[in-house]
Amino acid sequence: MLQDYIRTYSFVPPVLLFIIWTIVSYTYVPNPVFDSFAIACAALYLIVAWLAITLMDTEELVQQQITMLHANSYVKVFSAKILSILFLAALLSLFAVIYPLIIGAFNRSVTVLDCFIAFMSLILISLLSISIAVFFSRAFHSRTLSSWLLLALILVVSLVRSGIENVLPDSFALVTWVLPPSFMILDILGEETIKLGPITLLKWLYVIAYSVLLFYIFLKVKVRKGLY
Repeated sequence: MLQDYIRTYSFVPPVLLFIIWTIVSYTYVPNPVFDSFAIACAALYLIVAWLAITLMDTEELVQQQITMLHANSYVKVFSAKILSILFLAALLSLFAVIYPLIIGAFNRSVTVLDCFIAFMSLILISLLSISIAVFFSRAFHSRTLSSWLLLALILVVSLVRSGIENVLPDSFALVTWVLPPSFMILDILGEETIKLGPITLLKWLYVIAYSVLLFYIFLKVKVRKGLY
């Protein structure tokens, strides 16, 4: 999957955009640690969705059918694509964590625990982004400009969910809970000092469970409708 995707060079624009954005964002130093990582999470959330759509659509229909024959399962092919996207997201996450450390961009010393929390936050928000983006790939339906705009709207709205909840009447506030929980990752990074306690772990597990549920729904719909 990665070999086919790399040969298309479709990864170049989103990867370069994220690298350039990261470098530019640390032009002025020093910066608060977790606030900076929260911004990196928001940026990676959008970039990984871009990567996910382009990688999911790398294979044409005939090539995908040949791949499925070799793998004997669409689930295996789908899992390989998800792992491929996560691998690329992990590389970008490492860059987002290591680069500011190398240039001394933070206003305090950064511990190993800080780096672990930041890296896990980047990985989990990437997983969530993938689980949303797959529904907007050609593997699920015909991609149009409106689908790109809808995907962008869902991603952005989920990031600012807390602000939307404050504006809506109490009777409608519960509706926001169906939105992807990317805001939970940002909430975790909202404090300058973070401890790896039960609340943080529960929020991480919620993001994982939400992502897995979306993957499950995607596969069930694909199998039921024969969209493969």
